[in-house]
Amino acid sequence: MKALKIIGVIICGALALTGFLTSSDDSTGLTMGILFTIPTAVLVFFLTKPRAKGSRTDRGVKTHKDILQENGFTVSKEIQTTPGIFKTWFLVDDVNKKFAIAFESTPSDTKIYSYLDIIDFELNEDGNSIAQGKGFATAVGAATFGLAGAMVCAAGKRKTKGTCTTLDIRIMLNDLQSPQAVVSFIHREIKKDSPAYTAQLEVAKEVMATLSYIQNQADKTADRE
Repeated sequence: MKALKIIGVIICGALALTGFLTSSDDSTGLTMGILFTIPTAVLVFFLTKPRAKGSRTDRGVKTHKDILQENGFTVSKEIQTTPGIFKTWFLVDDVNKKFAIAFESTPSDTKIYSYLDIIDFELNEDGNSIAQGKGFATAVGAATFGLAGAMVCAAGKRKTKGTCTTLDIRIMLNDLQSPQAVVSFIHREIKKDSPAYTAQLEVAKEVMATLSYIQNQADKTADRE
């Protein structure tokens, strides 16, 4: 970037010099000189103007990390659930028994929950539940085949298709005003045999397993109380 600025300043200097030499001839030359000099001065201003440095916080904009820190959230585990420009994170504070859902594009929407807030959760594909945190079929499938088996049991005889449009985890919460939180993984149609689908499904499994851990810890805390 600095090299480009130097080149730009040199070009602007050459234009300014041309404008100066042209302006010394006659009235027409003077007009041409002004036409060269004014835009040159504008270019020099923008090329040499210092840019704002530092993080978003340095410029007065809080990131999701700032918000978590302000709320005493200690990150024990962090999972990025959505790739690309709409980055989303599922974060766990195992010290204070909390978890959070954070968004890079809208840090102010970061939400922090207690382990005890979870009632249930499910993995949802195209509007259909394919794995649940609770339920006999899922429990049997998980114990026998792992999460993949649980997904098969929950899916039952539902006809499958070759693409997926949405994949998310819906967390039911003990909160009257906001009874559900959604963690998104896929929000556009992709083929199920693609690496992108496989990768996001693996991330979803990791979050499901983490939620199972959180729920187990919450149950232990409730039993002690």
